[in-house]
Amino acid sequence: MKLTVFIVCVCLLFVASHASLEKLRPFEKRCFSVETQQDDVGLCPLLLNRTGSIGCSQCVDSLSESLVIVSDSSQLNLFLSAPQVQNAPRMLSMDFSLFIVPDVIQSLQTNPTRVLAVYVTVDREFNASETNPAFSPESTFPNKPFSLTPDSDYAWNPPGTNIQTARLPFQVYFINATASAELRLLSTRFQESQEEELTRDSAVFPRQVVDSIGQTWACNQQTSNECLEASTCLPVGSHSVYSIVGQVDDRLELVSVSAAFDSNSLGRNFFAPGASAEQASVAVVLAVSEAFASYRAGAGAGRALRRQPMFVVYSAEAFGYGGSQRFIQNIQDFVCEQPLNITQGLIGCRIPYVPSLQFTKLKNMTWAADLDASQLGRLVDENGSDNVTAYLHMLNNTESDAFVRRVLLDSFEGVLQDAKITPLEGLPPSSSQSVVSLYDGSVPAALISDFDAQFRNPYYHSLFDVDISAAQYDAACVVAQGLTRALIRLTYADSESVPNVNCSRIPEIVDCMVRNFTGCGLTEQF
Repeated sequence: MKLTVFIVCVCLLFVASHASLEKLRPFEKRCFSVETQQDDVGLCPLLLNRTGSIGCSQCVDSLSESLVIVSDSSQLNLFLSAPQVQNAPRMLSMDFSLFIVPDVIQSLQTNPTRVLAVYVTVDREFNASETNPAFSPESTFPNKPFSLTPDSDYAWNPPGTNIQTARLPFQVYFINATASAELRLLSTRFQESQEEELTRDSAVFPRQVVDSIGQTWACNQQTSNECLEASTCLPVGSHSVYSIVGQVDDRLELVSVSAAFDSNSLGRNFFAPGASAEQASVAVVLAVSEAFASYRAGAGAGRALRRQPMFVVYSAEAFGYGGSQRFIQNIQDFVCEQPLNITQGLIGCRIPYVPSLQFTKLKNMTWAADLDASQLGRLVDENGSDNVTAYLHMLNNTESDAFVRRVLLDSFEGVLQDAKITPLEGLPPSSSQSVVSLYDGSVPAALISDFDAQFRNPYYHSLFDVDISAAQYDAACVVAQGLTRALIRLTYADSESVPNVNCSRIPEIVDCMVRNFTGCGLTEQF
């Protein structure tokens, strides 16, 4: 039989003119060939065919071999250790629950000679809690090379397996259960017993051959820059989005409320929805913005701003904080080489492309505080406690840090606590890392999260982070209310006329982002 895979390759956008983005260079090679050295290959981040299967194609014409099904690690080790008479590797098929076991990845890395490709079956109905009480394909310190403490061995994400960046000298395909069932049925019709099949040479007749076809678009290019210039690959992620309240007034200080909205997994789309990691935080930021707009139209009408608020959600944060790094660097030193034609009503820049240059007005503003909402989907203990506890992560090195900390703790009215971390551990993985590093610690960066010393989310950046309970949504609304109160105090010096947050907005936004973006009411409305 033939399994034909139509796939495109997505590469990370890298712009050499920004020296501080140099650390993103390891992400440059996302398009690769099976003929390269082992150090140059890995799992593809996003490859999607027309049937919804996600995986990695090859840069050769085709791969043809018989299929072997393994259902546990002992069968895999038996197959990997069997002698190879005809020097012909074979296709492997396994379930996702087996593939994500760290020992399995290690076995595939250390003894890959019998493997030509791996087909991993992903069942959307797979129940994580039954077999995987904790799983994260990220490292125990996500984005560590891009952090303020790149040499730290601290484990912010204890379930982290680091299989996200496993280096494998063969292709790995993620296919849906329907395609996998057909593939397995046709491929096992003439096979011997399971043990004999695991140890026999592939040249034994009869057999069914799996032929995978479909090159990645960037096979002929060696770097992201080259395939981007040839228009054969696309940048990772999308645009970061910001909104300034009122006309930009550079006489005022700036207060931002921010969150990251991109997740990262073995494959994205339904593989890494980020419900409690990212989307709950985005929903909180949007709920705060809605409440703040209500204040402006009501109790705050006619009042002069003391500081100017800005709401921002960053993309590409899972890739070395690419979104926040680029946004801040554009504020600091953006140069438009070729403007768009203003006579046609176009006010942005053609090279490099941005649809508007309004953000350049922020360059002369002093950034008074960044309030970063990160991981707000696990604020209450699911084992029965109704107590809502959020944690405040700050470096507390300056008087400005101390001022912002006092405002936040007062505004949250006992819900917010100082995180129990040491200066050695520093800030957790978050967009706050970019604010502190690019402004040399002069901007107070306050991270508000659901975790203290380590992530509470057992499924950080995995396909299992899909559900948030009603109690967690209620808790997220409590945090949104505290953030709204703090923002109004910082921008209007008002603590008496704070409107209530629309709590129903938070689950509505998360549902749109995680399950039903094209059909949800908010999408249709806006």
